[in-house]
Amino acid sequence: MTQPMGETDIPTLQDAWDPREDVLQGKIRDESLAADAHEVAYGNNVPDVYDDTETFFDLTYPTSGVTGVIEAVAQRVIAHYRGEFPEENGTITLDTSFGGGKTHSQIAAYHLAEHSDEIPDLTRYTQSDETAHEYRALENNKSVLTSVFVGTKYAPKPVKPKQVRQGEHTPEIQTIWGHIAYQLYGVEGYQVVSSGNNLVAPGEQLLSNLFSLSDEAAVIIMDEIAAHLSHATAVSVNDGNLAEQTLNFLMALFNYASNNSDVTVIMSVAADAFEDFATIFERDLSYDDEVMDADVSIPIAKETIQEFQNIEERVANKITPVEDSNVADVLRNRLFKNNIETGLREDIAQRYYDFYDADSSSFPDEASQPEARERIEQTYPFHPTVVDTLTKQIDAVPSFQKARGALKLLAPAVMRLWTDEGQGPLTADRELIRLYDLHPQDERTSKMLKSIFGDIEMDFEPAVKDDIYNTDPNDTPNALYEDKYWINRGQPPLGTRVVTTTIWKSLVKGAGSKGTSRDYIRYASAKPGETIDHYNSAIGNLLGESDESACFYLHGENNQQLKFKTIVTVEKAINQANPRTSRVDNLLDETLYNAALGGSSMTIYENPQAVHEVDDTIETLGQLVVVEPSTLTISEPDDITETVVTKIYERSASSKHGNKKPRTYKNNLIFLVPGIRISRARSKAGRLASVRVVQDNPDDFGLQDAQLDELPTKRDEARGDLENLVKNAYSHVYIPSNPSPDQPHEGLAHYNITVTDSTLINAVIAKLEDSGEVITNNEPAYSPNWLENNLWMAVGDSMTTVELKQQIGKQRSAEILLDPRPLQKTIRRAIRESDSKFAYWNHHHERGYVDPSAFEEIFDERNETVTFDEAHNLVAAEELEDVGIDSSEEVYESTETLIESVAVTWQCSDCGDYLDSTREYAEHSCQIEIECGQCPDTFSTQQEYEQHLPCGTNYDCSNCGRTFNTEESLTEHQPCPWPQTVVGKTDSPAVVTEAVDTITAEIEDKVTQIKHNFNSSTHEIKQSLDGLTLKLQGDDAWKKGEWIAKQMPEQDGLQNVAVELEYEARYDDSHVETHFDGTGKMFADTLKHTNKPSGSPDDQYIEILIKADTSLELNRLDILEDIIPGATTIEMSVRTALELTEDEKQEMTP
Repeated sequence: MTQPMGETDIPTLQDAWDPREDVLQGKIRDESLAADAHEVAYGNNVPDVYDDTETFFDLTYPTSGVTGVIEAVAQRVIAHYRGEFPEENGTITLDTSFGGGKTHSQIAAYHLAEHSDEIPDLTRYTQSDETAHEYRALENNKSVLTSVFVGTKYAPKPVKPKQVRQGEHTPEIQTIWGHIAYQLYGVEGYQVVSSGNNLVAPGEQLLSNLFSLSDEAAVIIMDEIAAHLSHATAVSVNDGNLAEQTLNFLMALFNYASNNSDVTVIMSVAADAFEDFATIFERDLSYDDEVMDADVSIPIAKETIQEFQNIEERVANKITPVEDSNVADVLRNRLFKNNIETGLREDIAQRYYDFYDADSSSFPDEASQPEARERIEQTYPFHPTVVDTLTKQIDAVPSFQKARGALKLLAPAVMRLWTDEGQGPLTADRELIRLYDLHPQDERTSKMLKSIFGDIEMDFEPAVKDDIYNTDPNDTPNALYEDKYWINRGQPPLGTRVVTTTIWKSLVKGAGSKGTSRDYIRYASAKPGETIDHYNSAIGNLLGESDESACFYLHGENNQQLKFKTIVTVEKAINQANPRTSRVDNLLDETLYNAALGGSSMTIYENPQAVHEVDDTIETLGQLVVVEPSTLTISEPDDITETVVTKIYERSASSKHGNKKPRTYKNNLIFLVPGIRISRARSKAGRLASVRVVQDNPDDFGLQDAQLDELPTKRDEARGDLENLVKNAYSHVYIPSNPSPDQPHEGLAHYNITVTDSTLINAVIAKLEDSGEVITNNEPAYSPNWLENNLWMAVGDSMTTVELKQQIGKQRSAEILLDPRPLQKTIRRAIRESDSKFAYWNHHHERGYVDPSAFEEIFDERNETVTFDEAHNLVAAEELEDVGIDSSEEVYESTETLIESVAVTWQCSDCGDYLDSTREYAEHSCQIEIECGQCPDTFSTQQEYEQHLPCGTNYDCSNCGRTFNTEESLTEHQPCPWPQTVVGKTDSPAVVTEAVDTITAEIEDKVTQIKHNFNSSTHEIKQSLDGLTLKLQGDDAWKKGEWIAKQMPEQDGLQNVAVELEYEARYDDSHVETHFDGTGKMFADTLKHTNKPSGSPDDQYIEILIKADTSLELNRLDILEDIIPGATTIEMSVRTALELTEDEKQEMTP
């Protein structure tokens, strides 16, 4: 759902915040983040951010820990110079779990002691203004001595100190106390603590003597003591080791500081300093890069460090420089010059809280909790998920370096957000910094990611390269394909948002808490006004619902946690399959001709390359020329000029080397050409081929069993997608037409087609039918005027029906004829209508059909005394039923031209003689005597005889009911051909509409032949449905049988018919048979309460025989379309009973 937001004055990130110059210039790098108190005190090339006091404090956020250290040191210095005993403990331990504070606090203390006058506003960094003012008062008259000892800088062996005092001999120093004494008081101090054996720790008295060398306060800063101690265990001193002496010194120093004001000790101890001994031990402790690990006893070193921990916990005043609640403040202060007033923070927090709360089911519970609003306000401009991930998840990774690592990630993100000025797809219209801003397109971020991958022992580099980001212009990561999809629709780059957030949530060693949920992705990425469902779609696409953007290493199917793994997904295997080009081409062709164009009655020409490959004929109606993409792919309709389309349209040839000539039957051509979307279909064919390669060679791809189980579904989805893409790619249809200026080629009209649920061929026909460009089998008869205006091109007075059909193929102004039946119906209508002038002659039967009134007028004008009834081979035009497309069937432009052109015969009604002309008929005189077969009477004319009938005994036929006047006539009638049975059936399975059309046409043809044989007409024979057999096969045969049973009782005429059912299912070693015999209603009730046979048979079919009563007419077959699902393919057989009408019984003569 979308959460609409009202008008708001909330500024974007770029409008609200002002990054520091070194951030915008990309200068925050390792060296500028590597805080080192020892280098600040004694080094030469220290970055200004640490060395320059003013710059340092400008970049330092006054956390409670930092102000606590400054306050404690200042108070002890003030107390010393006042001669008072301080309340603060003399030993301060800095302890933090997130880092970025302990070394920083040490440097802050060092600058306070050495350069306090350069701190711009000391009150900002003390816990009371009074302390700051009192300390300032001492600056002009008093100074503070400092010592900085870092255990990783000094090996426990004789070395010269880092700082050299001018005019003094510089001794080699081996101990902590020696270094501290020299740093504070020079050689004199070193001599005080080194009298006698310089490896034996000084006690409190010697320390008192040492600190008495000056009245100035001293601040001693120590770091990495545990690391130094571990190596000092290898140096022997008397009966022990130097580490033991060092512990003695530290204990004496801590005690001295607790009882005196002139010394303050600041020591940093990380929370895990005493837990990860291996890390401590492996550090390089040597000043000159020589490592002294050979004689270290690990058990002794562990014991020593544990003792140091015990001492530290007893005497130290612990301060945590950076609390969790300060992390966002520290990061914000380092990255930005300015801060934001509370009101704006509250507005943004409220806006996002309302967004999450309004659709709480789409986000984690934490997003809509009351404290969530305060959390957003606290972390702004960082989204809470950024701070949580950096401080509670990745900070446990050793190479991350905690606060330093967070800044190294956030600095390039900020630089990119501001360098883009909020205009790029990843940075536009932003109010918060997100996890997806920590993107590997920045070299520093990429480097840190690789380091983390090594720490967690998970090689995610291939995942980043294939799914998130790489610099290869020829290898687009999958997320960018998904981004393109959304950006083209005016949406943000959701692919990059999802995968970048997920990779950071996958950086956990082991599998326990790796990954994240979908609601967390939405929480970490979505902003008010965006459509949440888009994120769901993007996640689905990245997981494989879209093969174009499916990730290779992203897992999370079936609503599981989203996470990156080093195990490839099924999509990666499919992508690597690399099928042969020929295999892809074959799949594309197979889909086109079998699935998209299958079942067509049209003649299909597959990708012809020359004009002779397409016949110039009208014998087969509707020639569909399919052009394959390898031959022609068009983006605009005009792209067909000088292509195979126009060449075939214009010319024809009998053979490859035959002479080319203008094509005669242009109006029988339909061209189907692919558009540019065929590239997507080809890509999908490649995917289907790839899936099959993986299925055929599973061992080559290292997939697990569960992944192999996904392949059949992937295959079926690809096959279905491919069929739809092929259908939609073939969107250009060209047909002949009268020339016009707007045509892509003279005489060719263009149509765009869109396929929804039908086959491609049906979509083509439907489009052309809707546009009035084709004549299909269900078209009614056209008017006589249409025939005359479009087809009548007679050289003489007549045209055969074949010539009329040919004329349709020649005339581009006419519709394309796809079935002969509408033409036959049109010719019959032109003959039968009373106001039509046309007449019809069948040479095969020597019979003509004319208008009787026109006949009478002709002979009246000739003054010839003949009647229409006397014309033996002429029939009233209205009696014409069957018109064939044949050269023996001819249409005349009038009754008169027919009479003048054909041999009309005249029959004497008395003697029955046939005469060839009206003159012979007029001159004919016959002398006959007709005897009545049942009485002795004789007659001189036929008319007298017929008036005499009936006479005597009648003889009825027991089969057809006809009455005969004589027994001889009845005997001659036998065997009686009535009643008759006609059967129509399908040759192969077909959908119900096609099956009904096929059978109806077959029965009509057979009935027509019968009527020819018996000189009958449609109205003289009664047709009724005698039996209907339906056969369904396939996995759902039983289910469809149930559906038919359910529908049958609801149809008029089928409730009481007799029904038989046979069902058979074959298994590997058995088979099941079911039989039923009863009424239609009983059939429905029986199947309703009969359980479907269990299991999955190898083959099954169901056969239903409907024994219809005589009340069900043949034309009621359309009932089947109501009781059989439209997409079901069936085999059908129909048995029809034919019997004579009562009138026919009296008139029909075999």
